[in-house]
Amino acid sequence: AASKERGTSYSKFMAALKKDKIEIDRKILSDIAATDPKVFDAIFKEVVK
Repeated sequence: AASKERGTSYSKFMAALKKDKIEIDRKILSDIAATDPKVFDAIFKEVVK
């Protein structure tokens, strides 16, 4: 849901993470999105260009 709110589907976001060789567990990523949206935004902006 967090990636969708930012205009990208979950699958495209996960593919971008993989392409940039960033390995973050889905559960950890979900926790970051829920507890610290600014950190999630930083990760999102780094991989979705």
